[in-house]
Amino acid sequence: MTCFIDTSMFVAAYNKKDKYHSDANKILSDAFEGEYGTIYTSDYILNETITLILKRMKNVKIAKQLGNAILSSPRINLVVIDTRIVLNAYTTFIKKSYLFDSFTDYTSYEMTKEYNIEHLLSYDSDFDKVDVNRVY
Repeated sequence: MTCFIDTSMFVAAYNKKDKYHSDANKILSDAFEGEYGTIYTSDYILNETITLILKRMKNVKIAKQLGNAILSSPRINLVVIDTRIVLNAYTTFIKKSYLFDSFTDYTSYEMTKEYNIEHLLSYDSDFDKVDVNRVY
């Protein structure tokens, strides 16, 4: 079993003002206890997550804490998006530009296919348009 953690899940877990804060912490706790199997995220998600924390919360300390948590977790497999995934994501974008409003989401979708990801931990309902089990 495998899962992919999206930006929205990380941000909700670290932003106490987020309406999904409590739920996100429960979902991530379940993930870290193995409920969803092997955990993946990507460098694009790390980038987007830190950027959103800085922009929305304007809190460098929390951005650093979250970045450190992702980078130092023995449970999270951080995948560096390579050229193949970028090209596949771009091809999907060209053919199906209606799916997502973020290129990062196209790369995440390609990762779900590449790594046979079964569960996508995300509050982004755009992922309901593709064949992946969104957990929220």
